[in-house]
Amino acid sequence: MSEKQKAIDALTLVLESSKAALAFLADPTQSADPSLDASPLSVIHKDFLSLLSLIYASTTKLSLVLKPSSPSYTAALGPLRELSERVASLPHCVRLLQTDHGKSLAAEAYTIARDVLVALQSLVQALIVIGSENSASSGDVGEYLVKTGTVHDIIEDARGSSGFSGNNLVAVRKIWKHNQDSLQDSLEEVREAMEKAEDLEGGSEGEEFDDGWGELGMPSSVKPSAAELETIKKIYTIARLSTLLHQRIWKDALSTLTPSLPLSKETNTILDNLADASSDLVSSSDNFISTIYPPQVVEDISIELQGFRRQLTVLQSKIEPLIPERSIEEQLSNLQLSNTAKSSDHYTKLRKWYIACINQINKNIQELEYELKGQEQPPLV
Repeated sequence: MSEKQKAIDALTLVLESSKAALAFLADPTQSADPSLDASPLSVIHKDFLSLLSLIYASTTKLSLVLKPSSPSYTAALGPLRELSERVASLPHCVRLLQTDHGKSLAAEAYTIARDVLVALQSLVQALIVIGSENSASSGDVGEYLVKTGTVHDIIEDARGSSGFSGNNLVAVRKIWKHNQDSLQDSLEEVREAMEKAEDLEGGSEGEEFDDGWGELGMPSSVKPSAAELETIKKIYTIARLSTLLHQRIWKDALSTLTPSLPLSKETNTILDNLADASSDLVSSSDNFISTIYPPQVVEDISIELQGFRRQLTVLQSKIEPLIPERSIEEQLSNLQLSNTAKSSDHYTKLRKWYIACINQINKNIQELEYELKGQEQPPLV
């Protein structure tokens, strides 16, 4: 067997290894070696990043020795053997993270591992084509360089200062910050729609309301009626208060927590529930806000409003452990606040503001519900 054929066979083995690793990652019934389940997070975290670094190095060597203009098939066998071994080890690290170290952190590791494996698989496929008997156009050559860069970029991002999170708390903060940005973008969308509608309020009959669909070659909706404008304003108020609530929880509660490692399983569950509730609120908010454009459908607004209210209630229940009536140390034994945040005055003020904000959001939701039903105001309690 020629050295070239040996290299192609080794490339095929790496390709199959990456496919098997992806299948292992995607199969929830697979589990890590029980004898290693108790590995400290610091060890697993270091091993995961080390594997990524080794894959980066092996990919670099492989790309250099299989340069199409002067390939060295014998020299490629070593890096290919290394890649097969490291690819097989990568999903095992993810499984260890899934055992005890938090769902949010494990999901982050899963995404990184999946992206690396998919990018590596694409690179190896390109190299097999280039090494085949009928290789290879200049386009194939350029493609392999781009695919090498893709593998490198994913790994460099994971190893960077804002890359793979050090623990589940950091991973949840990252999710929360991303969701905060999404809520802020949606709020801006409603604000712009409200201002455009107000500008058009005194315009000529039939004047079009720019809802953005025109940019996609679809006709814009008609100008909102006075009642529709009031609905937009009410939705804006609900979105503004909800975004403020989410931001305040981040600023005054979640971001002040510092972990005393290792985080307990109970603490990780609380953090993961927070992240899920935040993400669900964003999804529900997007659906709710999508109903603002005229001609508005009252039934659709009502359905999405109820969905939003349910998600707000869920978020409220998941936030409670962060701002309890008692000291947070009594609620989360493995989380500590900074000295400033520990004061009872801090808790009292934050909880008072939090309750007031929730009540105000619910008040606006109730008012909108009655307006949609054609009633002037909810009954006084």
